[in-house]
Amino acid sequence: MALADRWRDAHARALALCRRQQRLESRIARTTGALPTSCSEEVLGNTRREQADLDLGYSRAKAAEERFAGETARLLEELARTPAHSMGGVVAKLEVLLLESEAGDAPSDFPWPHLRSVLADLRRLTGAEASLQRGPS
Repeated sequence: MALADRWRDAHARALALCRRQQRLESRIARTTGALPTSCSEEVLGNTRREQADLDLGYSRAKAAEERFAGETARLLEELARTPAHSMGGVVAKLEVLLLESEAGDAPSDFPWPHLRSVLADLRRLTGAEASLQRGPS
């Protein structure tokens, strides 16, 4: 369950950083009419200071997002290799699986509704109603 909590925290941080990076990307596109490409010295040398600051902020946000996305992926793999020691652990693993699937292409397609039903059953039967349902902060 602790591993699932660590995954949830990394996942929430990655989502927050993704939203920040997207806001910066939109701001850059509005300011310059183009999407950011890199933060190289050549690019920075050819732009206004304000644009360089935006590009640098974007590059930092993008790097942080990628770092937390990597951590999320690593924890997801570790979670798959780690056996649950309780029904609460099984519930936590299933919650992680479903949260991760929601970012996919078709989270409402088979088998996701069926897995959500199994998770609801497990929560009801084990009293694990509030384990990971806290959502991103």
